[in-house]
Amino acid sequence: GTNTSRFAATSKDDGNIMDEGSDGQIKMRIATGCLISYFLVGWIAYCFVFEEFTFTDATYFLMVTLTTVGYGDLTPTSQASRLFTLFFVLFGIAIVAVALVEIAEYIMKQRGALLKKTQADIIKKAGADEESVRVKTSNPFWERAKAFVHAHPIIGVTVNFGLYAVITGGIYAGIENWAFMDGVYFSIITGTTVGYGDISPTSVGGRWLSVLFLPFAVIFVSTQLSQLANILLGKSEDSKLKALLAVDLSLEALLNMDTDGDGEISEFEFLKFMLSSAGMADEDMLDTLHKRFLEMDADGSGSLTKEDILILIERQKRDNDQQIEPDLLSQ
Repeated sequence: GTNTSRFAATSKDDGNIMDEGSDGQIKMRIATGCLISYFLVGWIAYCFVFEEFTFTDATYFLMVTLTTVGYGDLTPTSQASRLFTLFFVLFGIAIVAVALVEIAEYIMKQRGALLKKTQADIIKKAGADEESVRVKTSNPFWERAKAFVHAHPIIGVTVNFGLYAVITGGIYAGIENWAFMDGVYFSIITGTTVGYGDISPTSVGGRWLSVLFLPFAVIFVSTQLSQLANILLGKSEDSKLKALLAVDLSLEALLNMDTDGDGEISEFEFLKFMLSSAGMADEDMLDTLHKRFLEMDADGSGSLTKEDILILIERQKRDNDQQIEPDLLSQ
């Protein structure tokens, strides 16, 4: 098919981007509503109905429960309160967890869009391409430091953990009058959601800080631990890239790429060989995707166009009509 670029433009004009944006906003509103409902129900239940927590203690208790840290410094005291908490934890946290994922995804998408727009504006105002802008604004020391951390990712994770523990631990030690080591210990135990409960904030300031700190701590530490695991297991992005670049490209390997035996290596054959050899994709999965693409490429041009989609729609209508006719005759 031809008119590939025109098809892409038409797809955008059909409102895909606008639909995606509006859909994201709707999900964001629903997620925010779920989060607000969680706290409203919790405040009413633990401040007035089942317990007599202060507003600060109730908010702190709800956040400790939501993040599953569970220090144990505040707990339900009656059978009725425990029965309510049982269902509140099971259903409330499940709903709010989904809501938080939606909120996080929405924020990341908005941040990515804003970053792209900012970069485009900077390049446009500078009247230069991206490379010249990078050269003009880069700091040699910072560039070398970033290159070193990129080459040794485990150092980056270690530095992130160190800064997190020292900064947050120091803040808590100052607010709660703890020893500095106790503050660092509390930060790590909290971030891993272990939450032994031997050390927990008791001041009003410390508990309000925890309301803000707990979600950040849990997300940050889990992200860093995941990155550390990938590094140790050789599954980091750098490891994948190195495996991809290390794929054998000898004459024998190039001949093996030609799976259909036509004497030529197509783009799909090259990608299939490289990804499967590096262990980044399964051959059967790639073949299935390629087969699906060929089925959709109605005119056999090697690309999907608006005309291909129209042909597929007509075929589907024709197949449906042919299926309906025997049913009518049998009646």
